[in-house]
Amino acid sequence: MPAKKKEFVGRSDEQILPLTDVISSLDSIRAYRRRSSRDIDEKFRKLGGMGYPEARKIWNQVEDDIDRIVDMPMQIPAVPSMIRLTYMLRLMGRMFLILLVVVIAARFVKAWQSSLGELLGDNMWFLIFVVVGSLVGINGEMVVDFMIRRKIIKYEKSSEEKYRKNVDAVKKATQGLIDRLAKELERSQKDRADFSFQLFFDDYDGIEVVSSKTPRSLFVFKRDFKVFKAVVK
Repeated sequence: MPAKKKEFVGRSDEQILPLTDVISSLDSIRAYRRRSSRDIDEKFRKLGGMGYPEARKIWNQVEDDIDRIVDMPMQIPAVPSMIRLTYMLRLMGRMFLILLVVVIAARFVKAWQSSLGELLGDNMWFLIFVVVGSLVGINGEMVVDFMIRRKIIKYEKSSEEKYRKNVDAVKKATQGLIDRLAKELERSQKDRADFSFQLFFDDYDGIEVVSSKTPRSLFVFKRDFKVFKAVVK
């Protein structure tokens, strides 16, 4: 009696959706939207645990390229010091904000007026000092962060060829995962519209862009790039 042919059981949505997440993550690295390489590593480990044996191989092939792209800002003169400065300004801003809340409470909350009112709440110069400190911390962080971004963008444009090999390797890895996603959806007979992903580039094979938008800075100024929502063909 002939053996029964084993029926193929497609993957569940929960097993396929992580593919779309990793695709978007790799594409963002290619676009210099950096994130922790440790987080990317964890995403690939998750894929491997879900029955994608090629995930570990892809990660091993592209890990050094991702690390080099992620570490790029630290190679730009003055940027590491400016990044440390933003941390200091952020801490300063938060500390002064907490102190400002205490000063306001000492001035208006009855329970605090008796103990701190004379020391803090009624001292106008101290209040001015705290307000100025808060503004310097918060606005200083924003200004330095803006300067860092401008330096990084300028460096990215001037070093395209230097990182071309790394960017191309990440693109190749992203394409491989897109191909695997298409295969999984075809085998599982899933609706491709349920497995869309976000991209900064629309030059991959086997995708269909369903929508695009131009992000805005501070909700007003249009950025010089687009973000695409795509599905596999």
